[in-house]
Amino acid sequence: MKRRAAASCHRASSPSPFAQHGERAGVRGCVLRRWQPHPSSGLRPPSPLAPRREKARRAASAWSVIALAFAALLAASASAQTHATNEFLHVQRGELPILITAPHGGSLAIPGVPRRVGPEGERTSGKFVTGQDVRTFELATATAKRVEEITGKKPYLVASKAHRQYVDPNRPEKEAVEHPKAAAVHAAFHGQVREFVDELRKKFPQGALLLDIHGQASFPDTLIRGTQNGTTVMRVVEKHGVAALTGEASILGFMAGKGVKVEPPNTPPGTPPEPRGFSGGWIVRSYGSHTTNGVDAIQLEFGGSFRTDAAKREETAKLLAEAIKAYAKKYLAK
Repeated sequence: MKRRAAASCHRASSPSPFAQHGERAGVRGCVLRRWQPHPSSGLRPPSPLAPRREKARRAASAWSVIALAFAALLAASASAQTHATNEFLHVQRGELPILITAPHGGSLAIPGVPRRVGPEGERTSGKFVTGQDVRTFELATATAKRVEEITGKKPYLVASKAHRQYVDPNRPEKEAVEHPKAAAVHAAFHGQVREFVDELRKKFPQGALLLDIHGQASFPDTLIRGTQNGTTVMRVVEKHGVAALTGEASILGFMAGKGVKVEPPNTPPGTPPEPRGFSGGWIVRSYGSHTTNGVDAIQLEFGGSFRTDAAKREETAKLLAEAIKAYAKKYLAK
């Protein structure tokens, strides 16, 4: 009996599928040693660290899943926080070195935000304005569409959908808003413009142009130029001369060549000066090429006859798009 048990134990100690996986086998009371490969087999024995490594790999994988889930949660949270401001912006990322902005054409109220009342001094002087630049939102978006049609590429576009009664993107924040929710809309507008200007500077080192679309009622049949008398287009004027502002391939020069009345006339900046009150507001002053991180910027004040009638507005958009194409070809080509 002892011999048979010993023999069984001897048989169990030979290599077996179980033994190769380091498991226990054999008759009761007999425990096999871990399988060791023959030196001539070329096989390597299982590492005693393998279980630890596998455990560490599984732990790392689990943490990766947790990290991805946490990142998704943060992204969703950020999206929820910005949704309230983004619904008041019309934004288009472009392919051309052109950025169109329209701060005063929106018509939406901001829920929970009262209408601005303005500083007392400005209310009495008439400088405080909350009126909409009628149909300038539509003029800006129509122009962007026309540019894409005739060039095959999109311009950049940022247009406010919020009414000027609640927020004025063409003023610094302390003058533009009177409620935290309106401040968020103002910040979203300028954050988007800043992002696009930075992108334009990086993608188009040869230069880019910002056109800020406005409406004015003082001169219904006139397009008024606003550049702080040439200051906000300093770079292109230095590079190409004053013709970039007043020549036949300039924005204003092209429009004038098609019969549009331009004020001031296409003469060098300051001779005569741009009309007071229309010489360029906060947007062109903030992002113009006179700043260290800006691009050339022109404020365009369109009289009512260019924008209130739908057919005339489409005609204006087409003409402005053609002017943009001519300008880009001459002054922004690589």
